[in-house]
Amino acid sequence: MVANGNGERLIADLLGIDRNALRRHFRPPLKEGRERMIVRVGAVIVREALRGNINAAGYWLATQGCPEWRISETRVLAGYAENPVVVRRDLTAMSDEEIARELEELPERERDAASDEARERTAALPRQVH
Repeated sequence: MVANGNGERLIADLLGIDRNALRRHFRPPLKEGRERMIVRVGAVIVREALRGNINAAGYWLATQGCPEWRISETRVLAGYAENPVVVRRDLTAMSDEEIARELEELPERERDAASDEARERTAALPRQVH
């Protein structure tokens, strides 16, 4: 249950015991449950990849392989339809500061288009009433 993200309170309730009893009698499984599940699922992915399952192989390479196997994102941030601002980078490997620096280096015209579109989209959002 821990491996699936269930908390101690829910587990104790389902077993009909209090949390202290749960911790006293099940400390190792509570502590190691998630890690054991990660190891087991990882082993299944590797086994399936080695058997020729292309989805398992692709997943393993995209998450564990070298950078050229990583999946990069392509996002249209803003701009005009005939001249969108497109960023093709592996954003998962970049910090927020690196992304901000990349955006700052865009040509001024493209930044202005991005700002205009962002303002338009923000203006179209419903206002929250507090």
